[in-house]
Amino acid sequence: MHSEFESISKDEIVSIEHQPIGQELGLHSNNFSSIQLKMEDFLEAIKRKVNLPDQRKKDLFNDGIDCQVLKFRSESWQKGKIKIRVIVEFCPDEPEISEPEARFDDVR
Repeated sequence: MHSEFESISKDEIVSIEHQPIGQELGLHSNNFSSIQLKMEDFLEAIKRKVNLPDQRKKDLFNDGIDCQVLKFRSESWQKGKIKIRVIVEFCPDEPEISEPEARFDDVR
C-alpha cells in the first residue's frame, strides 16, 4: 500500500460504503451499498453533524471567529480570526502508473 496522503479537490468525487459512516453522516441511499458524491458535499455532510447552531457553524467554517494568538518567539498576542478547515486526504492502495506520452515524431 502506498503511504502518501494527498488532498482531494472539492470538485472530485468520493465513493463511501453506506454502512455505518454514511448513516452517521445522514447520507441516504435506498438501494445501494455505496454512495458517490462530490467532496464538497461530503464536507458539508461532516459540517452538518457538528452539534452547533447554524450561525456558529458559519462563523467557525466560513467567516472565522475573533481570537488572539500568541505565536512562538513572539512577545505579544496578535489579534485576528481563526476558522476551521476540514481537509480530506486520500491514500491510494497502489500508486497510479502513467503511460509514457506519445511524441509527434514517434507517429510518422
